[in-house]
Amino acid sequence: MSVIAITVDVDGEAGLGEGFALRLSSRSERVYGLVRGLPRVLGVLEEFAAPATFYFPGVTALAWPDEVREVLGRGHEIGHHGHTHTRPDLVGDARAELSDGLEALRSLGADVRGYRAPCWELSPATLAILPEHFEWDSSLMGDDRPYALECGLIELPVHWALDDAPHFEHTTDPAGLLAVWRAELCAARAEDRHTTITCHPEILGRAHRVDVLRRVLDAALGLGLPIVTHGDVASAVA
Repeated sequence: MSVIAITVDVDGEAGLGEGFALRLSSRSERVYGLVRGLPRVLGVLEEFAAPATFYFPGVTALAWPDEVREVLGRGHEIGHHGHTHTRPDLVGDARAELSDGLEALRSLGADVRGYRAPCWELSPATLAILPEHFEWDSSLMGDDRPYALECGLIELPVHWALDDAPHFEHTTDPAGLLAVWRAELCAARAEDRHTTITCHPEILGRAHRVDVLRRVLDAALGLGLPIVTHGDVASAVA
């Protein structure tokens, strides 16, 4: 199943965790992601009529309801990314963290079918509860194609090389990221498998970087790879 799924983690200020209340510069970068980066990402997706899966923490969704509705209004899918964007292994009450996030997203009209752990650190306690609410998880790295978890969920695997955040922690060069993602697309096409790309609006939504997404989508179409949502992939392999 040669397909590509574009996923966007819209962490907002929740992604900073505790201790950032007085760090206005760090917080302002996350605000930039919602104000300027998200519209750029949405615009590139619209150029290609490409659907995507946007993972929102509940608190971010409640703080930016118009942006959530804009994502939904453009036909994209929304997944659960924790409520407070706390790493699951550090959450005191996993059930409450999941239910609060679901309530927040559903209150804004989202049909939430999938989950992604904050920081891609899924815990046993959270994993045990996920089948009560979700059809898939996208937090683990045990394969480079979808696979079944013992709990019954479909895993749509991720990897740090296919995430914009680690790349730009070490360099400012968009070309390097584009080269890696294009190479992965070619490998996925040759191996007839799915690939998930992950980006963040405050990172790839910068004006000089968003063209990476445009070129990746163009490369996918050139290779004959359909651009689908995580929900599409999970339904196809269930």
